[in-house]
Amino acid sequence: MSKLFLAIAASLFLCACADKYAVTYVLDPPGDLDIKNKVTVTVRDLVDRRPSQERVGPADPLDGAFYSEDGVLEEPLSESMTRLLQLELSNAGLDVVDSANYVPGTERSVRVAGEIYHAYVMGTPESSVSDDNLWKRMRYTVRVAVRVDMIDTLAEKRVMARKYEYKDSFVIRHAMQDFEAVKEGKDKNYLEAGDAYCMQLFNDAVKKVLVQARRDVITQMTPEMGVLPTIEGLEMTDEL
Repeated sequence: MSKLFLAIAASLFLCACADKYAVTYVLDPPGDLDIKNKVTVTVRDLVDRRPSQERVGPADPLDGAFYSEDGVLEEPLSESMTRLLQLELSNAGLDVVDSANYVPGTERSVRVAGEIYHAYVMGTPESSVSDDNLWKRMRYTVRVAVRVDMIDTLAEKRVMARKYEYKDSFVIRHAMQDFEAVKEGKDKNYLEAGDAYCMQLFNDAVKKVLVQARRDVITQMTPEMGVLPTIEGLEMTDEL
């Protein structure tokens, strides 16, 4: 089977990219948190520091396809993840205000900021296409790495600088009938389902990272509550 044919097949089956995708998820109930230390919290934009390849995708379709590159997202990733972090903190009961309109006074307040180092989900085919049917193995790889800083604005002291990273990679076997119909664009269900699955993987990874960041911010503000549970599969590194 020629490399050209495989390239065409890869471009067909890896990503339909007909629609824009939202980076979002459903917030969990706050539970029984009793935050007595009602300090004002502002959240600055999480600065997007992703490598350029993660933002534009690979040039060769045989290298796989990113489902999280800039061109397929409804809005810049930095805006989506910053807003989700604001919602996580507000949903937990913290007094989150707009950083653009907040002027620190004599009372203690906290500023949360950070950077996005990596954020992508990728699909790569691991087997070939036949004349009539497609039986293939797809490798899905997801990675989200973010650093979150917490600054006591009254003391101008950084009290937390922590990197969160979630990574996973696994293979699933796919089957599809009527390869010619899909190649001609007559059957888009397979492509749309693949895109939706990849965005679900991506949003789940973003949620793991931001939920853990929210837990750690709360722990810093209310140490009397003790350390909240750590999300399984998440790597954390203190960078203070």
